[in-house]
Amino acid sequence: MRSPQRLARTAGLLYLIAALLLATQTPCTNALDPHTSDALVLLMFDLHHHGYLIAQSFFGL
Repeated sequence: MRSPQRLARTAGLLYLIAALLLATQTPCTNALDPHTSDALVLLMFDLHHHGYLIAQSFFGL
């Protein structure tokens, strides 16, 4: 069975992967103007950061 810390860390990586895909994949970059794409990438980074802080508070780090 996986530990809750490992699951939280893995779930947090999904936001980083989403940001990478939004920034580099051609369909995403063609469908959105550059400012919208940049804003979505920054949103993914912010969600990762806030999720990391929430996980730290639950696991007492």
